[in-house]
Amino acid sequence: MKILAIGGCGSMGRYAMRTAQNFSSVEKIVIADIDKESAETFDCW
Repeated sequence: MKILAIGGCGSMGRYAMRTAQNFSSVEKIVIADIDKESAETFDCW
């Protein structure tokens, strides 16, 4: 499964992506956000 998280750098998005990364069926996560600085520094791995 591939996930596109639009607005994924906010607190809810970060929580969701940290949770999603633990599912074995997830092969790729792409995170997009209007806040460029937050998107560039996003680190959930």
